[in-house]
Amino acid sequence: MYSKERLYQILGPSVEWLTHPEKVLYKTKGYTKLEVAEYYYEIYDFMQPHISGRPVILKRFVEGWPGIAFFQRNRPAGAPDFIRSVELGIHKKAEYIVLEGLRDLLYLVNIDTLELHMMPVRAPHFYRPDFVIFDLDPPLEEGYKIEDAFRLSVEVALVLRDILKAYGLSPYVKTSGKKGVHIFCPIQPRYSFQHVFGAAFKIAELTIKKVANTTTERRLGKRQGQLLIDVYRNHPMQSVVAPYSTRATEAATVSMPLPWEVLADLTSPMEFTIATVPQWLRAHGDAWQDIDRKRTPIPEALISS
Repeated sequence: MYSKERLYQILGPSVEWLTHPEKVLYKTKGYTKLEVAEYYYEIYDFMQPHISGRPVILKRFVEGWPGIAFFQRNRPAGAPDFIRSVELGIHKKAEYIVLEGLRDLLYLVNIDTLELHMMPVRAPHFYRPDFVIFDLDPPLEEGYKIEDAFRLSVEVALVLRDILKAYGLSPYVKTSGKKGVHIFCPIQPRYSFQHVFGAAFKIAELTIKKVANTTTERRLGKRQGQLLIDVYRNHPMQSVVAPYSTRATEAATVSMPLPWEVLADLTSPMEFTIATVPQWLRAHGDAWQDIDRKRTPIPEALISS
């Protein structure tokens, strides 16, 4: 791991906002704020292309995990001048942070952010998504192991991938860092949220016809143990955990972009943590490194009524 002095060199002389590096943010593992900051420092070059210019929502744990958490949409009061923000919203406005550099990310760690959720839009197209997103959320009922739930997500993801490819889209995949799987399809940022959601919903319906016990019903009481194909992340101002973001879990897991063939054989998402991901990236590189070059139009068949 890199030292605090090395981080200070990167940040420059004005580091008064980097406080209490010894504070424990993961109580089960003993990982400190400094160790979380070092994780992001080590993997930032891989993460940067995916988060730069995107509005984010923070999930903060002011006493560390486990502990009370809250989501924050507005730029924190007293944030350093280098933290950029933009006012966004349809019916209700908020001042969202827009990430631009490593300093921004480390500042978020400093205020106890353990999960970084990003919107599928990038400056200057804040109301034109550049991804279609599918969040596969399996049931985790009593006696149901997280590994079993995750493998169910993988099985559905592989079917959904083939449907997306048949429409000429380019699906990329990552673990959620918990029990689910996220699929991102890069698209040209020229469609409304309504069109993108409509396309995602049609793909979800096709998947439900092919895979039993899947649904788009979000209400737990009506899901009845089915896997949710959550396409509602494609609504305005919605978000999904960012690639390489830490997650608030016992193992300090990471939402990990992977090649499809690696995902197909993966037995547990718990393999990817702040302790293991830097080395994995040095050995294998970023599975999403060409995602921005694969932006396509949405096929007309998916946006026509």
